[in-house]
Amino acid sequence: MNLGAQRLTRRILRKAHNWSQALSDVNLENDTDQICEDWLSLVKSKDTSSSPPHLPDLIGITSRKLRNVLSKRGLEGRTFNLFRDLRERETYTKEEFVGIIEKQSDFEQQRILNGLVNNLKVTDWESFEKSCEEIFDEVRDLEIDQSSKLDCSIIDRNGKVKICRLPDYIPQLSEVDTSLFAVSICTVDGQRMHLGDSDIYYTMQSTSKPYTYGITHAALDDVLHEFVGHEPSGQAFNKIILDNQGRPFNPMINMGAIMTCSLVHHEQPLSHRFNYFLEHYKKLTGSRSTLSCNMPVYKSELEVGFMNKAAVNYMMTMGCWKGMIQSEEQLLKNLDLYYQLCSIEVTTEIQSIMSACLANRGINPITGESVLPIRSVKRALSLMFTCGMYDYSGRFAFKYGVPAKSGVSGVTDVVIPGVLSMTIYSPWLSIHSSSSLLGLQFIDGFIKKFPYHVFDSRQYAK
Repeated sequence: MNLGAQRLTRRILRKAHNWSQALSDVNLENDTDQICEDWLSLVKSKDTSSSPPHLPDLIGITSRKLRNVLSKRGLEGRTFNLFRDLRERETYTKEEFVGIIEKQSDFEQQRILNGLVNNLKVTDWESFEKSCEEIFDEVRDLEIDQSSKLDCSIIDRNGKVKICRLPDYIPQLSEVDTSLFAVSICTVDGQRMHLGDSDIYYTMQSTSKPYTYGITHAALDDVLHEFVGHEPSGQAFNKIILDNQGRPFNPMINMGAIMTCSLVHHEQPLSHRFNYFLEHYKKLTGSRSTLSCNMPVYKSELEVGFMNKAAVNYMMTMGCWKGMIQSEEQLLKNLDLYYQLCSIEVTTEIQSIMSACLANRGINPITGESVLPIRSVKRALSLMFTCGMYDYSGRFAFKYGVPAKSGVSGVTDVVIPGVLSMTIYSPWLSIHSSSSLLGLQFIDGFIKKFPYHVFDSRQYAK
């Protein structure tokens, strides 16, 4: 679109936004009675060093009230550039307010308007938030009987005893605080909710795989599936096994993820390749935080990842790279890159934005930037739905019917396309699913409360 067409489109959009009406529909003005009282107190005060302001100058729209209205509807003020432009003073006339709003990007204007008129994916945010808090509290209060540093049993929401364990095969992951529990939700409109320890960092581990796949698919399209398949393996995530075409079964298990990340810029230095993925990850987060690799976890995986080392050697022996890799040094660099991506540190607050990009057809709901092609998102979600929960994937799809991806650090990503995403973190892993047990319990309560199963419908949900 040329510059003239962009300006015309911008004028049309602004005219379509009836800001005066939208601002009038919600109470954004100061409390007039309180202002009058404060003004009279100033006039009657003994301090005459400066003249009290005129009363009309004190009555108008306040940025604080706008922030409060948006916040009650799930939209955080910190995600809007508008409030940086409203720092000059507290109160503005409606005309001044509209003028400042219209200086914002079209995407931000649309977000503000949607917030004011409540044209959002979740319209009753306060009720939704309360329901999620109730589910969170119920799961957090489940009885946990820790028998050793690495083992415990948890009585789930149905009264059944579940055995859990920390992943000691990655030593650093067995040293975490097992009391941590966090949930963050982000809708496709950018409404956000955070519960528990949502600002605590952890490593992404296998939940990095859908993003790595999406980035690789955006670069190579379906050509990458000449090297990695798209079928569930029916085996453990670290199983050394190839499909009947001599490929790793899918990009959501270890062998497939190693193959996937190895295909992009494979001729470039390792530093360049890691930075390529990292920059795309930052776009997924909205570039609102610094991403880095947790070096102790990375070194821990590098030192003891014997199964993965065996897997890459097996793939090399079977010719899976089709001649692209011709030396042991190249082979180990691919494994090194895989470990670096798994060791990227995030919080549930950060990662929920990343997964919301998948829910929102590749568009970051906070920045409005298109970070992944729709085609790549569709492919990634399909793989998450069928393969994302390792050898528990079939049961998870049967019970909950939404795309998801788990990681052995205790994190679980859930994507409800066109609606929202959630990221849940709790370190205890169920021995039956290799996934966070409290994460599964929260998902169970959420899907029962809000029937988002792909084959569910409110009209016949029981």
